[in-house]
Amino acid sequence: MIVSKSLTKSVVDFVPHTDRTAMIRIKARPVNLNIIQVYAPTTDAADQDLEQFYSDVKDLLKLTKKHEVNIIMRDLNAKLGKGRYENIIGPFGLGTRNERGDRLLQFCQEKSMAVANTWFQHHPRRLYTWKSPRDQTESVVRNQIDYILINSRFMSSIKAACTYPGADIYSDHILLMDVLRISLSKPKKETSRRLMALDKLHDPTVKNNLTNQLNSQIQRLSHKIEGDDVTQSSKEIANVLKTTSQTVLGYRSNNKKQKWITNEILLLMDERRKAKNNKDKYRDLQRQIRSKIRIAKNEWLKKECREIEQLQHKHDDFNLHKKLKETAGVFNENNQIVLNDNEKRQIWEEYVEKLFSDNRPDNELTVENNLTGPSITKEEIEKAIQLAKTNKAAGPDEIPSEILNSWLVW
Repeated sequence: MIVSKSLTKSVVDFVPHTDRTAMIRIKARPVNLNIIQVYAPTTDAADQDLEQFYSDVKDLLKLTKKHEVNIIMRDLNAKLGKGRYENIIGPFGLGTRNERGDRLLQFCQEKSMAVANTWFQHHPRRLYTWKSPRDQTESVVRNQIDYILINSRFMSSIKAACTYPGADIYSDHILLMDVLRISLSKPKKETSRRLMALDKLHDPTVKNNLTNQLNSQIQRLSHKIEGDDVTQSSKEIANVLKTTSQTVLGYRSNNKKQKWITNEILLLMDERRKAKNNKDKYRDLQRQIRSKIRIAKNEWLKKECREIEQLQHKHDDFNLHKKLKETAGVFNENNQIVLNDNEKRQIWEEYVEKLFSDNRPDNELTVENNLTGPSITKEEIEKAIQLAKTNKAAGPDEIPSEILNSWLVW
């Protein structure tokens, strides 16, 4: 077997197991390599011996890890035959499958292994791995019973596999080699979705500016889309609403994870990130950031408490409870604050179960496919938009309800 330079060995560990199985561990880069050498019982052996052999191989596989390259190779004394089977056996096998081949296929299915030397097209003389002592020019007796199995995850790392009948070795088995070259792809980081700064709509000036621009853009668009397809027109209107709102409002900052973080703390964090190579400066900035965080948290909590007290004096129970939930977190049935994570998880589980529970009989859950009914009026649409809740996730068109509510002219 040929191993590329990227798998240069540094530590080798030999794990003997039985007289038919053994494993070599190679500490390599980018991933470790485990090679299990096997010698399976012949077709004359009892089925009990064959099952014991596969049990021994499974015991060795338990010592490996799924994210490592695991290879099982040498004499498996089974004929898989010609013809592809799913992603396990390739189309370039040799001969006809026998019972031992069926058992090997079952093992590969259980352990997600692929047979590497059946996926590369060669002349039959580069496919057979064993030559019988009875093999003669008049009577050719040659079979493919040696295989290289590799976990399916790394099957694409096998670049070539074939036999070398001319190799100078004293054996009735033919030298089988493969080329293994691993190149792991770098996982892509999920890009965070940028949200519009809807908080700016609390400013009457910004809201009036957005309303005027939306009305102007929609009126300009209405002259172009008259008589067009309804679906296409709705897409164009949605695009105008989204692009205009993004231009006027801009995007919400993704750096500010907590409500109490100030711009001063964010600037210090950026400065600390640049000082990674300066140990003393990094530690000094770290102390400053921790001190600023403690002060900012206390100031934010004081501000929240003052707002809660004001709501309490006004006897505004609805907003008082809402503010307490935002500040403190989850409440139980007795309106007591829950601080324990396990209790919070239990409360959410009970809430979801209650939310989706339905004790109605099945005959009451059927919905008739009746699309007829009165048409929707303009006033109903305006009323629905005005009653839409704020701070909710946008639909498939990615237009928040606040933007629709700012659009007054229809």
